[in-house]
Amino acid sequence: MKVSIGIIAGGKSSRMGSDKKKLNMNGRTFLDFLVDEFKDYDLIISANEDLPPYETVKDTYKDIGPLGGIYEILRATKNPYAFTVPVDMVEVDQAIVQASLMGLADEVDCICYRDEDRIYPASALYSKRILSVIEDQIGKKDYKLSNLLDRISTKYLDLKYFTFKDKFININRPIEYKKYATPLIAICGKKNSGKTTFIGRLVKVLSDTGIRVSVVKHDGHDFVLDQEATDTFNYKENGAYETLIYNDKYYKLDGKERDLKKLISKMDKVDLIIVEGLKDSEFEKYEVIREGEPVANQKNLKGFIRPSDFRIENFKEDKNIKSFDINKPEVFANFLREKFFL
Repeated sequence: MKVSIGIIAGGKSSRMGSDKKKLNMNGRTFLDFLVDEFKDYDLIISANEDLPPYETVKDTYKDIGPLGGIYEILRATKNPYAFTVPVDMVEVDQAIVQASLMGLADEVDCICYRDEDRIYPASALYSKRILSVIEDQIGKKDYKLSNLLDRISTKYLDLKYFTFKDKFININRPIEYKKYATPLIAICGKKNSGKTTFIGRLVKVLSDTGIRVSVVKHDGHDFVLDQEATDTFNYKENGAYETLIYNDKYYKLDGKERDLKKLISKMDKVDLIIVEGLKDSEFEKYEVIREGEPVANQKNLKGFIRPSDFRIENFKEDKNIKSFDINKPEVFANFLREKFFL
């Protein structure tokens, strides 16, 4: 059966204090993380802003919680069912959706997971035919999803019988963000731009305050890990908790694997991962630049690290792209602490 995936991303994020759909997990936003996971499905995003190139729906009924997002997703879908997932449940994956579809029967309006402590109605499979029930409930100013489940034909699946039982995690608060989602940034730039030196100084500042940082370096040639006078040796000397170096053939972790995402999964849990290089990636990037023009892909380019007296020519200023002094790594470190709740 064909099913849509609806990502609920229009919440106020008041408990987090920062827009959750834009939070960084392994270098990508929460939203991008889920979009990538469900790229093979018909995708609908419920949000309070347009998010091209994705189909986005906005709430007709404001400030009524996830019920409003589910309503808009079901209105928009051309399929008989939609599986909804809040943007802060980044561990939800295709296996969960497929297990939901296997539990369907003709008369079932909703497939909802539960464990001993709670039910998970915001991340569930819903039938489009319940739209009139939701409208009636909204008219009565009853916005509780649990009450909706009581009014429709709901089948509950007990998570204790599934291998993905630990994936139903809401990342609502900074303490949960620190526990479950490791932020990753790429610091890139031309050869000899000073990025290696800056990263080393940045790692020193962060590690001196107890923040555990791992460093990943992309290298297009063969290499020896942590040999004296190499970049990875320098990072360890400055306090990096762990280093990883890789190219398209090999990796050496503190070396055969091609996918950086898989490599990262092999690393120990730390507070922050810094990747040196990858100027063309879609990771959150900061470019070190001391002369000439920028070289980084502007997708997710968040800032420049440069001498205070250097001005970038032929670059259209963007208020979303910040500027940092290459000689003040402590300022950039403070920015990262605040941004990622370190």
